[in-house]
Amino acid sequence: MRNWEWQNYFVENFFSWINSVEFSEFITRLADDIRIKIASNYNKDEPDIVKEITASFKEKSLMRGKFFRVKTSAEFIHGSKSQVIFPFDKNELQRELGDIVFITVLRINRNFTLRKLSIIQVKKANKTNWRIDIDQGQLYLLSTFPKFKGVSGFFKDGEFKFFNYSNNLGGYVIFNGTGDLMHTSAILLRKILCSSKSISYQKLYGNLLPLPKNLYCYSCRSEIIRAFEPLICEYDKDLFQLFMTNNFDSSYIYTFFKNLNDVYSLYIYDFLRSLFKLSIGEIVKKEELRFLQYLYKRMKVYSKSPKNKGLQLFIQDTQEFFFRCRKIVRATYP
Repeated sequence: MRNWEWQNYFVENFFSWINSVEFSEFITRLADDIRIKIASNYNKDEPDIVKEITASFKEKSLMRGKFFRVKTSAEFIHGSKSQVIFPFDKNELQRELGDIVFITVLRINRNFTLRKLSIIQVKKANKTNWRIDIDQGQLYLLSTFPKFKGVSGFFKDGEFKFFNYSNNLGGYVIFNGTGDLMHTSAILLRKILCSSKSISYQKLYGNLLPLPKNLYCYSCRSEIIRAFEPLICEYDKDLFQLFMTNNFDSSYIYTFFKNLNDVYSLYIYDFLRSLFKLSIGEIVKKEELRFLQYLYKRMKVYSKSPKNKGLQLFIQDTQEFFFRCRKIVRATYP
C-alpha cells in the first residue's frame, strides 16, 4: 500500500467501524455499566463514584477494528494524588489537577500512531436541585493550563506546561442522580459560566445543546504539523514530503484528524462514543509524554501497587516510535 492508498483505506474502515453494530453494542454495554454504578452509588462521596467509573474502563477498554484497534484507559488521580500549585489572580493557588486521566490510543498495523490525553474533573449534581458548584481556581487551571508544579502525590516536584492547542485537554464530567452524565471542555464551561460559581444541570444542558460539537479546532498549523509528524513519517514518506509543504492542508488524512475534537457530550453514550473515536483530549507530544512518564514512575511508588503494565507499555512504545521518526526526519532532511 503506497502513497494515498493507506489513507483512504484507513479512513473508510474507521468510519465504517464507528458506525457498526459491534461498536454501538460495545459503547452501550459500557454506558449501561457506568450508569448503573453512578445511580447505585449516588449517595456516596464523589471520589467513591469516580473510582467506580475508573474501574469500568479497566474492565472494558479495548475495541478492535479492521486494520486498527483503539484502547482507552483511565487513571484515578483524585485529591492528594494530584495536588499542584499554579499562579492565579496574582497569588499562588493549590488544587488537585483532576480526578481522572484518560489515555486513548489508536494503533494501525501494530504500531502506535495517534494518542490522546485528557485530564477530567468529575462533579456530582446536587440530588435535590441538580446544581453543580464549580471552583474557579480549578476551572482556571483546566482551561488555561498555566505552568504548574506538583506538591504531593503522583506529580510531586514535577513542573509542567501544556499548550492545549485543541482546547480539549482539560474537561469536566458532570453526572446526575439518574446515572447519566455530560462532558464539556473546561474552556467551554468557563465561557458559559463567566464569573458564576455554580450552574444547574438543566441550564448547562440548554447552553450546550445549540452549539456545534466541534466548536474549537486546532488553531496553530505548526502545532498540527508537530503532532502529525510521527504519523506521517512512519507510514508514508511521500506524504511526509508533502506534509513539509503548504499542500499538506488539503490532504485527506489531515482533514480527517483535525476534525476529531468534540468539546462537549450531552449523554453518557455520546461521551463514550467521542472518547473511543479519539475526539476528546490533546494529541500526545513531548510534554504530554513527559507528564505520563512522571505519572507512571510515581504510581509505582505512591500507590504501592503492582506495575501498571498498560501504561508502561504505552510509554515505552511511544518513546521508541518518536525515536524512529526522528531518524527518518534526519535521513530525509539532514
